[in-house]
Amino acid sequence: DSGFFTKIPINDKLIPVFITNHHVINKEYLDAKNEIDVNIFDVQKTIKIKDKVTFYNEEYDCTIIEIDQKKEEINDYLELDENILFNNKINEYIGNTIYILHYPNYHEKQKLGVSYGVLKSRFDDKEYNFMHYCSTEYGSSGSPILNIYNNKVIGIHKQREEKKNYNIGSFLYYSIKEFINKYNDKNKLNEIKKNR
Repeated sequence: DSGFFTKIPINDKLIPVFITNHHVINKEYLDAKNEIDVNIFDVQKTIKIKDKVTFYNEEYDCTIIEIDQKKEEINDYLELDENILFNNKINEYIGNTIYILHYPNYHEKQKLGVSYGVLKSRFDDKEYNFMHYCSTEYGSSGSPILNIYNNKVIGIHKQREEKKNYNIGSFLYYSIKEFINKYNDKNKLNEIKKNR
């Protein structure tokens, strides 16, 4: 399965995070391990995430994990599109060309793949789900979906509907908004503890 590194702007800071699907990494997984193993261009890396902000949402099928930039040497951050950061302007993407960066065929030696397609429409009457036509294989769960016009991330690939010949993604607006709230709540709590 796949995932990606990005930075979320919160209170004039850029917070480094790892994003993937909830069905790839969930709370039970991290409670048991407190770390994630990732391959970055064929280099295996273990990232410890103890005491960092973690966000899980099964409905959005999204997990966002804060990582320690001082301890982890990560250079490959993708940029988030402003329309899914600060505004709920996701309707602007419907009908647009998009592309996905993924690691297809996870049984074979993984190589980064790029697939181009169209963001077709909302899916399932959910505000956050959309249907897309980028070609994907098994192992693409958690892959970033990017706006072709500015190469910035707008969503995350969730699943492939093999028999119906389309894919499902999730806009990141809602997950990022909830992560920011959780991050701010944790910081407020830490401030209260400090001032006691």
